[in-house]
Amino acid sequence: MEMSEDVQSGLERREHHLRTLHDISKELFAIVDIEKILRNFLMMVTGNFGVIEAFIITMDNVSKEITHFEFIGFGERDRKPLVECGGQFLMDWDKVEVVLENRDLENLIVFPQSVSCVLPFLVNGTHSGLLGLGAKLVGEPYNDQDKELLVTLVNNLIIAVRNAIAFEDIKRLNLDMQEKHNQLEKAFNDLDRRVYHLKTLNDVSKDIFGSVDFKAILKNFLLISMGNFGVIEGLILTLEMSSGEVVQFESNGYEESDLLSLKKEASRLLLDRVNEGLPENLEVIKECQYLKPNVACGVCFKIDESFSAFLGLGPKLIGDPYSEDDKELLVTLSPTVKTTRSFWSPSSTTSWWL
Repeated sequence: MEMSEDVQSGLERREHHLRTLHDISKELFAIVDIEKILRNFLMMVTGNFGVIEAFIITMDNVSKEITHFEFIGFGERDRKPLVECGGQFLMDWDKVEVVLENRDLENLIVFPQSVSCVLPFLVNGTHSGLLGLGAKLVGEPYNDQDKELLVTLVNNLIIAVRNAIAFEDIKRLNLDMQEKHNQLEKAFNDLDRRVYHLKTLNDVSKDIFGSVDFKAILKNFLLISMGNFGVIEGLILTLEMSSGEVVQFESNGYEESDLLSLKKEASRLLLDRVNEGLPENLEVIKECQYLKPNVACGVCFKIDESFSAFLGLGPKLIGDPYSEDDKELLVTLSPTVKTTRSFWSPSSTTSWWL
């Protein structure tokens, strides 16, 4: 009869262990955040063992830094000693998994008296952890069955933490891959833009270099530029810088009544920019509001020390503003305007955007 009671007691204990293990595993394996895993584990362990104080620490074995610290029931004043004692314990630990309780802890003299049971464990090759529990509310010591259950539960905790680490690694890899994908996509877009610019430059150059008539060159360049940017209004003007005299003026799409004003204001704009000194790089000029709405984008460029030119384009038909890519293309195309005259050798450009 006594043997039968022992067997029954053992079966009941195993059943309790399995049920506890199932409940905790079910809860932990549904979480991928390590901090939440540790907090939930502490709450379940304290409930199962009837304690109100518990803590758990994880440490990087290489750097010796504490990576996680969670606690329940301990006061804030206990936080520092628990972290310090737990960290020191893990650094001195011989990596043998064993449950230490009251008598063992008294010999260590490292933990606060409120800690009655600890269990160190290895998470993986680079991290270790420590679970600490306070005294049971019923006043009983931790027995062999408690220690066995603790080891089983901690082993499941290790699996849950490893899964979370793997999830974080995968998430980080995905982010890295997405970043590399974005960089590659940007590189391809830049390449596409460069190819488009080169093709456009080739088409413009082929058309312009095939003519020796200065007026035809300007007219063709204006039409090609308007076609590339999708506009129906545009003008091009050349200026003799010392006298301020307009040498050539070509336009397309504007009302006849607007041409005199456009020519005057465009030459004034170009002369102002010449007097300021045409810089090598693009710059935004916002004070040229008097050319709106007929001219939405313009580029001033220097032909040589005596002559300069201005190319103005109307608003895009699709309604979009001129982008940075448009600026770049305009600066690429502008110096291609050449003629058989020896002075036609553009050397610098600048642009303004309305």
